[in-house]
Amino acid sequence: FLLSRVMVGTKFVLFLFISYSFAIKGIYFVSPETGSSKNDGSRSSPFFSVADALNAPPGSNGVLVIELLEGTYTGPDNIGLVFNNPTEIRHTEDSKAIFDCNGGQQTVFTATSDFSVTSFKYNTIYFQNCAEGIRINGTASNQKTFTLQHLTFKDVTSAIYSTDVAYLHIIRAKFQNSMLTAIGIDSYDSALVLRACSFTGVAFDVEKYGHLIMELVTVEDVHTEKSPMNIQAEDIEISFLGVKNCSSSSSGGAMTLTGPGEVAMLAGQFDSCTTAGNGGAITMSQMTSTFENVRFFDCKASGNGGAVYDDSIGAEFLYYHVRFDSCSATYGGALDIEGRYFDNNFNNVVFTNNFASVNGSCAACCVNSPNNCQVGPIDTVDVYYMDNSGPGSLFTCEFEQNI
Repeated sequence: FLLSRVMVGTKFVLFLFISYSFAIKGIYFVSPETGSSKNDGSRSSPFFSVADALNAPPGSNGVLVIELLEGTYTGPDNIGLVFNNPTEIRHTEDSKAIFDCNGGQQTVFTATSDFSVTSFKYNTIYFQNCAEGIRINGTASNQKTFTLQHLTFKDVTSAIYSTDVAYLHIIRAKFQNSMLTAIGIDSYDSALVLRACSFTGVAFDVEKYGHLIMELVTVEDVHTEKSPMNIQAEDIEISFLGVKNCSSSSSGGAMTLTGPGEVAMLAGQFDSCTTAGNGGAITMSQMTSTFENVRFFDCKASGNGGAVYDDSIGAEFLYYHVRFDSCSATYGGALDIEGRYFDNNFNNVVFTNNFASVNGSCAACCVNSPNNCQVGPIDTVDVYYMDNSGPGSLFTCEFEQNI
């Protein structure tokens, strides 16, 4: 302890300062390099493993906070843990906290209650060489919230998988290398937020979701059998999406969107996306769609719809300030619209240097099943086209005005 005196007016007041070494209840530090299971979990006397902290009492609010210190976390006391109560795992330093399964088939963390893993410095918590990074298991009726922020997943078979989760927020996460699926989601009536995430060489699936928000997401160099982004949701909001050099051997070179539902994409760019099927960049079904300020460049489909293939039964589609450049397909060099739509709009849409080997160098409608397809006349405002080519016509769609 430390004695000190301070003059207050004309008198000295004596203060006693005591330096505490024990942990604040509910907040525990862990260090695989300097910690011990016999320590109290304070910053100066950290635990050795996450399991040590997991067995400690939570705070008065019922939440257990685990502060990770620098080091590599391995073994059964750090890998394969289950969190059944509210837990926050944090890392606040510039150094790395690495969870390494060494090629094992474990899941690092499984959570069933409110759960968050957050790095306060950009992407300094790593999950690597594992079968699965984080698994979140909920129930259809729960209202649990899960937050994963500033994480890096590298060389794991599946980074994040969740079932029946009410709210899942994934923020500033990086997904890299040798991964079968970055994110696997199977939840009803749920909300998923992907914000400022990057996917390099890895795909992700979102199935049976209620509300999906994607902001500032980049996807690059993903080559898979199915779409790199396979999304089934009722309500999809996408903004500032960047996709480059992606392909699939089925359909949807970058993205497959499946409803029934609605999709609104604001500000995005798809470069050099290809597919052996339909939709060089995007294929859609059962969606009502709005695309605004989106550009498709050098997208190719061996089938139809060089950039977009839309086989939906929906109320409407709107393309507003959308540009198709140097895209190609069999029908619909840039765009192929099938299915049934009743309110259809092109507003300030540009087609340049697109090619269709059969017909519809810019856009085709109802070429797959003309007897069942019901695409109403497209309302157009300021449609521009230049240097498109192919043996057929530029458009096979019906328009309300001449273009």
